[in-house]
Amino acid sequence: MIPSPNLDDRTYQDIMSEAKRLIPRYCPEWTNYNPTDPGMTLLELFAWMTEMTIYRINKVPEKTYLALLDMMGLSPTPPQAARAILQFAPVEGYSKPIRVRKGLQVSVGGSGDGQPIIFETEKDLTVNPNSLAACIATSGGRISDYGSLLSPSKGGFPLFGGQDLIERYIYIHESALGFLAEQNVVSITFATSRKLSSVNEELTNFLAWEYWNGQKWLPVAVRGAAPGEKRQDNQVFVEGPLDIAPFTLEGREGWFLRASLTELPGSLRAFDVERVLVKLIFKGEGLNPDLCLCNTGNMVFQELDINKDFSPFAEIPKYNDIFYIASDEILAKEDARVILSFALAEGDAAAEPNEDLVLKYEFFNGREWASLGESHAGRKAFDAGRWRFSDATEALTQSGEVSFDRPSSMRKASVNGQEAWWIRVRIAAGNFGTGGQYVQDEHGGWSWAFEKAVKAPQLNRVRLRYDARKKAAEGVWAYYDFGLKNLGPAFAANEALVAKGDLPESVSVFVIRSETVPVTYFGFERPFADGDFSLYFRLLDHGARVRAGWVTDSGPRSRRARRALALSWEYWNGASWQTLDAEDSTDSFHESGFISFHAPADMASRPEFGKNLYWLRLAFNSGSFESAPQISRVLLNCVTALNCRTWFDEVLGASNAGLLQEFKLLREPVLPGMELMIREDALPPSRERDLIIGEEGEGAIQSADGSDSGEIWIRWHEVESFNMSSPISRHYTIDYGKGVIHFSDGVRGMVPPRIKANIKARCYRVGGGTQGNVAPGTISVMRDNVAFIAGVHNPFAAEGGADLEDMESLKSRAAGIFKSMDRAVTREDYEWLALESSSSVARARCLPRCGTKGEVVVIVVPTASTVAGDSADKPIPSPELLRRVREYLDERRLIGTLLRVEGPVYRPIALRVRLAIKKTCSDVQALKDEAELRIRRALHPISGGEGKGWPFGVPLTPAAVFDALEGLTGLHHVEEVSLVDTVLGKDVEKVPLGDDELVHLTSVSLDARKFEW
Repeated sequence: MIPSPNLDDRTYQDIMSEAKRLIPRYCPEWTNYNPTDPGMTLLELFAWMTEMTIYRINKVPEKTYLALLDMMGLSPTPPQAARAILQFAPVEGYSKPIRVRKGLQVSVGGSGDGQPIIFETEKDLTVNPNSLAACIATSGGRISDYGSLLSPSKGGFPLFGGQDLIERYIYIHESALGFLAEQNVVSITFATSRKLSSVNEELTNFLAWEYWNGQKWLPVAVRGAAPGEKRQDNQVFVEGPLDIAPFTLEGREGWFLRASLTELPGSLRAFDVERVLVKLIFKGEGLNPDLCLCNTGNMVFQELDINKDFSPFAEIPKYNDIFYIASDEILAKEDARVILSFALAEGDAAAEPNEDLVLKYEFFNGREWASLGESHAGRKAFDAGRWRFSDATEALTQSGEVSFDRPSSMRKASVNGQEAWWIRVRIAAGNFGTGGQYVQDEHGGWSWAFEKAVKAPQLNRVRLRYDARKKAAEGVWAYYDFGLKNLGPAFAANEALVAKGDLPESVSVFVIRSETVPVTYFGFERPFADGDFSLYFRLLDHGARVRAGWVTDSGPRSRRARRALALSWEYWNGASWQTLDAEDSTDSFHESGFISFHAPADMASRPEFGKNLYWLRLAFNSGSFESAPQISRVLLNCVTALNCRTWFDEVLGASNAGLLQEFKLLREPVLPGMELMIREDALPPSRERDLIIGEEGEGAIQSADGSDSGEIWIRWHEVESFNMSSPISRHYTIDYGKGVIHFSDGVRGMVPPRIKANIKARCYRVGGGTQGNVAPGTISVMRDNVAFIAGVHNPFAAEGGADLEDMESLKSRAAGIFKSMDRAVTREDYEWLALESSSSVARARCLPRCGTKGEVVVIVVPTASTVAGDSADKPIPSPELLRRVREYLDERRLIGTLLRVEGPVYRPIALRVRLAIKKTCSDVQALKDEAELRIRRALHPISGGEGKGWPFGVPLTPAAVFDALEGLTGLHHVEEVSLVDTVLGKDVEKVPLGDDELVHLTSVSLDARKFEW
């Protein structure tokens, strides 16, 4: 049975609804819509008869339908050639420019046994043995250094980053910063001996502080004064707890804080600093000891478990029993006051020592254990001795603190084979017992018997902390002017001067360079030789959502005139900056493209930013960007190339002056842009000449000898159909798939005159298709040798290739075209016309709401050369496809309508699915693979939903997963489906999608178990 195309899919109810909707417009006095009204009866009769007519029309055979489409001027969209950026590399060591002609053929390497995929350059190129050595942006004293020729891994840069970014940092390295992981405070002081005259000279007012959490720098709030303390100039306090992590800078790993310069101070004297001082202030209980030991007089060591109540001495303490405490973190701090906090165990009676009990606190000085101070039972000690020893525990008989100044002569000691920083508490006299008398035993010996049992103190915890004086930071670096400057040596020299009592010298933390307007500098290793050259700028968001569309209000003409931007290129000639006349194909850096110029002969080197290079600079004089341009790559020696082969002067035959003649080209498929020349006996009349020049431009009429007689060759004009042609119209049509040229019948279109071999394809191209959308780095084989060219490659993927549209696609869009009549008015019109613009468009969506500027927003989803339902990739339209859709719609929109064409927004979603499988299932992994494939197909942007892609704006619920897995062989039931919104970072019951959003399934986690019943 011959399938019947559906020309009109309206039903009886659709026709009735449309007729009722039009009643108020054409007959406002008619208000009775009841079925009993005679008028409604007439409408029902009309709708029934119209439905019958539609039914008959829809029964037209497919061949007749296709003929009707051809008569309406509808034909399959011709194939489109992919466009690639080719970069040529000169032979190493060669220093002269190299000419690469237009039409040079380069093919994809390793294409197998099939036909080679060939690309041809679109214009002449001069390869210059030069390289980009520096890229630097400045604005108002702000500088951003982007290095040399960027690689994809660096992620790109804002074109005028000196305007938007402040890349000046102070890095402070100090071990005490590690204590910010707890509830402690660190003060940082930028010390200066001069008196500050105003807040504009206080550097801390212009700094924003950050800490490293192991993955990125995070902001941290600072205070100007500690609680209960008076505020001091140029001092800030950072308070924990923070999830701070070690950071590595210039090979040094440790604890860092970073301060970024948020704005330039009113006085540059704020940058003059003499020292950077750091102080740790403990706010918590302190740190646990690294290790605690006790030993008796016979030197038997016992390691103590400090995670529970413990005794620091033996069960029955006696003279010379020792309690050891180790802490590398606290006791290693020079010039610090060490505080030990002892807490007695709760519920345990305190030890009752005699009045003679003395505990000696000792440290190791490298030779012997020396005294820090003594702790006596029944009395406290305050700042006693050389080390200002204080004791509030009364020989560990009550909870309290012991503190002392850490001796500078303190050294590590080895105790029980463990080397560390130790202090020890030794029973130097007395004992933990009260009263008593000497008692004689049965053997006649005498011993002392206490009135109460001897009891060692029981400790619940021991904590250490220190109160450090302000000290010089262990390291200070400043990042400005393209790199790190180590300020540590200068500050260390000032520390030495202060120690001797001399005045320190000021150190400038930052050196500021001022520019009146935002300027980006491009430095080259050598000057450009005489000739035409270009730089290719690749935008970072090339093909992504931000880049996707540009807004226009008057069509594709004069884009540059509509930009409220004033950008200027300049070069240095040895004496001053001179204007460089450059051709801009980037639309003022709104899309990727070339900046082309003729190399100035007087270009000279200039030392800028510490680099002696040949500079071009781009100045941002006035205007504004919708969003700051982000540059991904800057490349030299590049040219565009199309996936095609060009053939010249192919004689197709001779006209016999007959009607409806056809001539076939030798090669196919043919790409648009063919030049068809036909020889005529004489020069056409002036009226016909004007018509020819109006359609084909100057040069369409060519004479072999320059006279009006003899061989006259005329370039005929290609049309989609002869419907609008007149008897004097030199028109032809072409079947791109078959490569056949058609002429008319002399009534609608002229018949070529009868002359021998007078029909010639002056120039035409063949190729195109999705096969040309090759990956980066694959176009590498030069089919013709060019002297001194070492090689060629495509740094980016080729874009825009599309196959000849098939009949099914043509038929599916015909109904929309008939409805829109090639004009974009309604949402449906924009969607149908977007599909018509290129066969590479799989889906189009016109948003029901306008954009932020009142523009119509069209979302485009591209096809793939092989549509895989299980593909996890996000189909993002290439800029070339967006450009074609945009220009196609722009010619058909209403005047004054703003337009934006862009790709979809993808909502990343992860799935966790728990399956219950049948006991008879033998291959669980195969079932899980099939389940994942079904889920991915169901949610895919192109093949999901009902086979037309997951619908825009339709929320995702677990029901979609249940439906996808229904009927899966071996599956008993689905136990649970969890949706994880990776944007929110949590499980959700439903994922709502915006009008422009589609699902992007990032991962599917399947858990399967055998179901027992």
